[in-house]
Amino acid sequence: MLLFAVAENSPDSNAATFHGAEPAAAEHKPATLSTQAEDLRDPLIDAERIREKDEGKDEMGEIEETQNQNDEKAGKEGGVKVAAEKVAAPATEEELEKIVQDVEENEMNSSKNKKGEEKLPAAELNGDVMDVPDAKKLEKGTKGYKKAIAATLKSEAKKKRMPQEKRPDQTEADAEKDTRDQLIVKIANKETGKVLATSVRKADKDPFVRLAPQDPHIDKTLAKERRMRVKAAMKRAWNAYHAHAWGKDTILPISLTSANRWGGMAMTMLDSLSTLWVMGLKEEFEQARDWIAENLSFKSVGHISVFETNIRALGGLLSAFDLSKDKVFLEKAAELGDMLLPAFDSPTGFPINGLILSAGLPSGSHQACLAEFGTVQLEFRYLSHATGNPIYAKKAMHVYERMHEESADVAEKGLFRLDFNSDTGAWGGKHYSVGARGDSFYEYLLKTWLQGNKKETWLREMFDESVDGAEELLIARGPGDRLYIANNDNGMQAKRMEHLACFYPGTLALGAATLETKGDVVLEKRAAHYMDLARELGETCYQFAGAQMTGLAPDSVVFDQDGVPQASDPRYILRPEVAESMYYLHLLDGDPKWREYGAKLFEAIDFYCRTNEAYAQVRLSSGPSGRRSVALRGAERKPSDGGGEGASQAEQSGKVKDMGLVTQEDDMESFFLAETLKYLYLIQETEPGEVDLSRQVFNTEAHPLHIFDE
Repeated sequence: MLLFAVAENSPDSNAATFHGAEPAAAEHKPATLSTQAEDLRDPLIDAERIREKDEGKDEMGEIEETQNQNDEKAGKEGGVKVAAEKVAAPATEEELEKIVQDVEENEMNSSKNKKGEEKLPAAELNGDVMDVPDAKKLEKGTKGYKKAIAATLKSEAKKKRMPQEKRPDQTEADAEKDTRDQLIVKIANKETGKVLATSVRKADKDPFVRLAPQDPHIDKTLAKERRMRVKAAMKRAWNAYHAHAWGKDTILPISLTSANRWGGMAMTMLDSLSTLWVMGLKEEFEQARDWIAENLSFKSVGHISVFETNIRALGGLLSAFDLSKDKVFLEKAAELGDMLLPAFDSPTGFPINGLILSAGLPSGSHQACLAEFGTVQLEFRYLSHATGNPIYAKKAMHVYERMHEESADVAEKGLFRLDFNSDTGAWGGKHYSVGARGDSFYEYLLKTWLQGNKKETWLREMFDESVDGAEELLIARGPGDRLYIANNDNGMQAKRMEHLACFYPGTLALGAATLETKGDVVLEKRAAHYMDLARELGETCYQFAGAQMTGLAPDSVVFDQDGVPQASDPRYILRPEVAESMYYLHLLDGDPKWREYGAKLFEAIDFYCRTNEAYAQVRLSSGPSGRRSVALRGAERKPSDGGGEGASQAEQSGKVKDMGLVTQEDDMESFFLAETLKYLYLIQETEPGEVDLSRQVFNTEAHPLHIFDE
């Protein structure tokens, strides 16, 4: 998400909005268990992935699903026994690292019987025999053998996660102890007792996010095809950047030149790192890693936006470290974090909005907005966590702590005013918004609470209060019974909605899925209400795009008498917010329509925004001179699967040719690679991947960061 409606193209503008289309809505309730949460990241599975990479993947880095199915089928014979034991939590990192090494060395050791057939090891599970599938007829070292062991360990862990009412043998004391202990599951030779495979994980740790079950009728082949197309789009955009703007901040996708609008810190490269990793584009990731290690320096960087540099550059480097564990990224992140610290040297301790980075001097106004000083906490806390230096977290959390202390005096029903003077501490007029200038502050209240393992309950309370305030002051029901989010200026609601506000349905869904109800009827109703709001607002946001002839979301809309969104700002600048909420609703609501919406969004982008080598923002008009107008390419490619309900609005109406021209503008913001394409890719995942919402949070630029351990 971006703070400014026009990003940095036009700093003075603050208009923003999104798009939508309306399929039949089905009623779904969030489930309590996630297929992603079941991906336990145990050493066996990680080792398997490494070996599979060496043994060969297809061009786009996807393991053939047919091979997986064959392996699973082959492993349904024989029996293995699993031993589970609990050890007190104080296992050191060195001990855990040694266990992982043991797995690498020993997991495939086994004995042969007299006939030379594979004989898998056995042991006991808490004194009871438990038969589970194995692959004893397979040769050791095969995928089927390894998958059988991995499946055994996952099955045991899943059992350990069962709610207490389904486990009558477990006492309350046991359940409480399980949350503190480590669980070590071992596969051992019954005769010799030799451990052949070990899995280490937190025992009975409830996932942070209650994810909805996958649609059992999902067409995995179609989903994979869609995912591969998004991946190809990412590779296309990256290749254009590499060829024409390598080491620069931005590529201009029509002229195929470059610009340094972020001070010259290779912003597109830093912002793309986590997407490259998540999509399995490891060669491109290493390409960037090497350039960063050898060439990235902040010593000559001039004026920067503290907010944008934090979420894009610092967030990108920290996420790259979190995903790859390559210390090059952490070293560069610490260097950048140190250079950002002078922004907090104001009389109030609230960061100013601009710096001359290389000199550590203020640049611009001390008048900051809510999203600017309220969207540094995830990154600065993670930097402290990773480096052991508490200064970053201390500076960032001072802002929240002071706001919490003063909220009774300065907040209106949980909502904070948009403008603040970091010198005097004075708040501006009564302007409230979850769109431009306010959006990511409310997102970070929730996510900072999650990042801290739900310990800082006051952050969750601030978030819940803000939702109550948003319902009273910002959320309205307009023409056609359409629920939407307005801005509120001095008690008056503006009758328009910004694309930037479309992050909010996803955040509401995340708030619903992470609320600790503990059987409390009032809290359960609150969670259900959040999800209802998320669904309805999510539909409005999709209609930002689907109701337009192009299927692209304008930057802002107003609603006609039937509740159909009409563009008040007809630009689509490759923004991610609609795709972001479709992603969260897909995972947390479970209605298959959100996946379909994501596919349609991508098709519209790929059809109208694609240039010769990259992608460009567009305006649905001929535009002023100096911009390139491109005839629609309906005869070459179709943005849908061919007519009927799946066709674009333009195709159905027959007005594609009558529209004349779509204007492509020579700009491709880095958030298109960091956020938009990442969300559209993840929506089409059918198996657990690199992102697990029960263990990670996205910063506002879609860079995943792990939640802190207890």
